[in-house]
Amino acid sequence: MVLVHSSSSISTSNSRLRSQVFFPARDEAGAYSAASRRRIRATSAIVSPRRSGCGCVALGLVWSGCFPIIKHIWTGSFVLFSAGICFLLLAFFYWLIDVRGFTKWAFPLRVAGMNSIVAYLLTGVTEAVLAENGAMSGGPAAGFLAALGVLSGLWLVLYGMYRKKVFVRI
Repeated sequence: MVLVHSSSSISTSNSRLRSQVFFPARDEAGAYSAASRRRIRATSAIVSPRRSGCGCVALGLVWSGCFPIIKHIWTGSFVLFSAGICFLLLAFFYWLIDVRGFTKWAFPLRVAGMNSIVAYLLTGVTEAVLAENGAMSGGPAAGFLAALGVLSGLWLVLYGMYRKKVFVRI
């Protein structure tokens, strides 16, 4: 004969009672369709970065009255303001790409993002080589053209890696 402690059966029945009282829709199969659940999840995923972004931008602007927004010295108001802008951009691009499904225009970014470590390393190497050879010393136009050439060449290397399905990961 097995003895069961009475408090465990009471707590089990209490938890069932609580779930039936407080969460009645959980037990009803099909209370929400899969589409509405996806919509709810997508909306909540956008709301959090959007709220954080608006809050950071507002705090940065308020704080800029006492502590000006200066990028060069990375003031606290600049950090809050720029973080807010980044949060807002994250929410916008999440909505545009994942929720609305507009993905064709983002292909160049996907190519660069699949091998971002290689892009980072190659950028450092090419910058060092160009600086050593004096390619960036011809004025603003020459620097811009050199940077555009490096970006184009780098993207072509990354595109070749993408087509061959070579992805460097840690």
